[in-house]
Amino acid sequence: MQQPETYIGGVGELFDEAGGLKSAESRAFFDKFLAAFDAWVTTVRGGAEIRSFEAFLMRREAEPLAAIVTRRDPATFFSPNGDHQTGADAIAKRYSEGAKGFRNTSNSQLQIFQFRASGELAFWTGLQHAEVRMAGKEKPVPMVLRATEVFRLEGGEWALVHRHADMAKSGI
Repeated sequence: MQQPETYIGGVGELFDEAGGLKSAESRAFFDKFLAAFDAWVTTVRGGAEIRSFEAFLMRREAEPLAAIVTRRDPATFFSPNGDHQTGADAIAKRYSEGAKGFRNTSNSQLQIFQFRASGELAFWTGLQHAEVRMAGKEKPVPMVLRATEVFRLEGGEWALVHRHADMAKSGI
């Protein structure tokens, strides 16, 4: 941190026997310095949430939606069928119920066009290429979905708070 530059001499004289600062003037000085230091750390680590989200995205494909969905409102889901769902509990239930229609041999790959994280929010947009094996169907069903997912940091983990997916037009 370039400024404010601080040198503290006679430190032993600034504190009482209990470890508290003796003067209000010293307390005001340290408060100002620590506020500047906090702002500097926030600026320097500004990319930390992007790196955290990028690491999360590398694992995202292997995670079922029910495992990463938020448990707090607000939350929204706009499905490929054109309907929508609101509320964290309702969405978690929908993802869990929806997963029952797919067999374990289904696969999915994300093609991420753009992603960003800022503070406690992050998103990605792109395509989800899937070959799903649905219960009751012999052959796999290929699909390409245009997808946008929005995440919120909750307890240090990225949680899905909004998902929009619809069928991409052929040729994409």
